[in-house]
Amino acid sequence: MIGRLEGIPFYIILMVVLSALLIYFVFFVIDKYYVIISKKGKEFYFIKKWLRKVRLFSWFIWFVLSIYFLLIYSPVITLIFLIGFYLFTKDYWINIYSGILFLMNGKIKKGDYIYFPDSGMEGVVTNLLLVELELKNKDDELIYIPFSKVLNNTFLIKEKVSNYFLNDFEILESEFECNLNENMIKKVLLTCPWTVVSKNIDIERTENGYKIKVVSFSKEMATYQKDYVLRELRNII
Repeated sequence: MIGRLEGIPFYIILMVVLSALLIYFVFFVIDKYYVIISKKGKEFYFIKKWLRKVRLFSWFIWFVLSIYFLLIYSPVITLIFLIGFYLFTKDYWINIYSGILFLMNGKIKKGDYIYFPDSGMEGVVTNLLLVELELKNKDDELIYIPFSKVLNNTFLIKEKVSNYFLNDFEILESEFECNLNENMIKKVLLTCPWTVVSKNIDIERTENGYKIKVVSFSKEMATYQKDYVLRELRNII
């Protein structure tokens, strides 16, 4: 019949295809250009994380509605659609399966500092998402690694193999515009990815500012820890 494909009206097929292209185009434009108008830092990464959730939700809604409309008219075409969808998104499902394995065996947990010798990539695990691992590197940037790549690459969990290091440094009040206090400094230290939060944090008032004694995961990470604290305190107005 003209205007139909295996019992499915062409406008339904057109709606499915065009809506998929629209979702793809919208997020393609956002990924390509929103960085230019976004402020890099906490706001930047907050927007980035929410965009990932909105993208996933948008594709989920598209998939459910597409299946619903196709199933009404033709189970055969729906089955073909499902097979094609699986083949097109096979890597995504592999990442989900790999992520489930990681969550079940508890091999990696939030707060671990991991290092990939092959690529040189390293950072603190800030989140275990549905299909990928979220890391924060020494430059305070978020890195997303698909679980399938984590599963197929050698990595070291530095928290478990490195010696803790007592980081001792001073914060001078004259270098900051805001009025510093112990609670403010401690809050920043606790949010720092290089801080071993299970250890004591000693903040001592001095004539010129504050003397800090805090444990980091290693001597190397102590430098990142200090830089992070100073940077975050300067961002406080």
